[in-house]
Amino acid sequence: MEEQINIVTSDETSTDKATELAGEISAGASAESAARRIRAKRIIKRRKRLLRFQQGMLVVAVVLALGVTGYAVSELGIAKNSRRAVRAKADAAQMAANKRIYDCFGTVGSTGLKLSLPAKLGNVIGVGFHQAERREAYPIVPSAACFDTNETSATVRDAISNSKVPVLFVMSSRGRGSALTSAMDIALQPGSDVYSPVDGVVAQVTTYDLYGRLTDYHVEIQPDGYPDLRVAIIHIENVQVAVGQRATRQKTIIGRMRALPEISSQILKYLPQRADHVHIQVNPATIEDKSGS
Repeated sequence: MEEQINIVTSDETSTDKATELAGEISAGASAESAARRIRAKRIIKRRKRLLRFQQGMLVVAVVLALGVTGYAVSELGIAKNSRRAVRAKADAAQMAANKRIYDCFGTVGSTGLKLSLPAKLGNVIGVGFHQAERREAYPIVPSAACFDTNETSATVRDAISNSKVPVLFVMSSRGRGSALTSAMDIALQPGSDVYSPVDGVVAQVTTYDLYGRLTDYHVEIQPDGYPDLRVAIIHIENVQVAVGQRATRQKTIIGRMRALPEISSQILKYLPQRADHVHIQVNPATIEDKSGS
């Protein structure tokens, strides 16, 4: 039997080696590409995780910021409401104090007759008690805190400047022999209307010479329930009432406070700025009053 021998030529050997080498290169390239893809995927995953973490932290930060802001706003709102409540209570207390003084700033001796301030709420600057010209005039008992004659005029001025309610004070003696609180000069805002300080009937409307310098009006009211008393009011103009007319406290306009530029009134020493006033005193009905300032 004839032996067959396969002879591989050099070309065939070269081709096989080239093919094998190409396969190895291809395999190597594929492995490297796969590694790059794996690394890329890992990088992408890490970036996604980092992004999710950052997003989560951002959400937490936003929630915390909103929470802090909400708390701050809530606390600020509570603080504001608290301050408003305090201011509202203070305003209410002031209004109540004002109304009490306007409704009754004094009573007439032991008679029990109450006198109201003769002006709209907020128009009274101060109430200066002093001696009436006539000794028969009734003393008035202040119904609120009142500075006595021991206080200096500077103390009273400071009190008026810093007070939101009318300040009551007793002025120094005039040597008239009447009670220190038997007349009142009530300083008002310029152009104020003068209201009746009592309920009653107008008993007198006349004119008289004030210190021989001015012609002034004198109005008297007989208060209801007190036929033996007369409430006298002077330093008014544009009188709006007539004898026999009914007057209602704090509602009936008697007239308008008149300017007194030629009169240097005692009360001016106690006021922080120049102001005019209306004068009130209470006399016995049997006395023909010639009221002064």
